[in-house]
Amino acid sequence: MSRIKLFYSYSHQDEIYRENLEKNLALLRDRELIDEWHDRKISAGDTLHEVIDTNMQNASIILLLLSSDFIDSKSCMTELNNALKFGIM
Repeated sequence: MSRIKLFYSYSHQDEIYRENLEKNLALLRDRELIDEWHDRKISAGDTLHEVIDTNMQNASIILLLLSSDFIDSKSCMTELNNALKFGIM
C-alpha cells in the first residue's frame, strides 16, 4: 500500500495547531500510512516557491488550516488558490 502524501498549508502564527494535528496523526505516520510535508521541511538553498509547488502537486491531500491569520497571509492565499487549481483538498 502506498502512503498518502499530506501537505500542510497554514499561517506560521498557527504553527502550534499544525504541530498538534501532526501529533494527532502520529498513529498513521508510525504505521507508515502517511507522509507529511510542510514548509518547515524546506532545506537551506532550496528555491522556496518551487519546493512548495512541487510538494503541493505531489500531495494526495492538502490540509488547509484556515484562520484569520491564514486569510491575511498572501502566501497562504496563494497556496489556497493553488489547492483549488490542483483540486486535491
